[in-house]
Amino acid sequence: MWKGAKEIRRFYYIIHPFYHRVQPGTADRKLTEAEVQEITRGWYKTILQVARDKEAVLIIDPNIDIYGKGSRKVARAIGKETGVAEITALVKYARKAVGNRLLVTSNGEYIDAEGRRFITPKAALMKNGFFFYPGEIRTEGMGEYTLQCVFQQTTILNHDLGMPNPVPWKNRQSTILPKKSISEKLAVIVKLVNGRLKKTVDAYYPTPKERRGFIERIKRGDKKAKAELYAIMQKYRATKAEARDAARRLVKERERRRRRK
Repeated sequence: MWKGAKEIRRFYYIIHPFYHRVQPGTADRKLTEAEVQEITRGWYKTILQVARDKEAVLIIDPNIDIYGKGSRKVARAIGKETGVAEITALVKYARKAVGNRLLVTSNGEYIDAEGRRFITPKAALMKNGFFFYPGEIRTEGMGEYTLQCVFQQTTILNHDLGMPNPVPWKNRQSTILPKKSISEKLAVIVKLVNGRLKKTVDAYYPTPKERRGFIERIKRGDKKAKAELYAIMQKYRATKAEARDAARRLVKERERRRRRK
């Protein structure tokens, strides 16, 4: 903390907006148009909420590189450009409303409103005149599918912010929206996955220092760095998927036993 710096107490994280359009067919279920509209309105309300709350920061993970050519590559890969325009419009609106309290994540980096890239949210905020205490902040993750990327990315953000326990719902600092989408069955899965996910993050997800090292090696043209980082992330994703699948199998077994009774 230094003279003139402003404290941040709340972080709101919009994760993979318009995912159902950018990558159709990859979600567990298809959203109805009414659900999409309700969720989208919630994102814009959150932007306005952060604009009014001077102790809050908005973070958006667009799942595409809106600052480079990544958006076009993603669009061509799936054969469409649907969703890219909506994501870009959302980020532009947020940048205008929130200003230097907006961060955009891309490839493990945090990008501020001026397009500068940082390895940690702390470094990005300090550059813009803000500070925070990891033990006193609150985070809220939101997206279209609560138990997929939203859960994972919120955990990673909490990890990068320095929270003692980064897993949402396992501490009093972090929640995920929309809460109403968490049915009793899904709540069981969350409870089972939570315990394993923290261990997975600690064991496999690269720390900010490790990510910085990989990025520096990649910039120097080290071909092995990309392969090593890819292998680490594949191990992380596989372990997380195993935890989720095991939890779902257990839920199904419990349901079968209940029906037999």
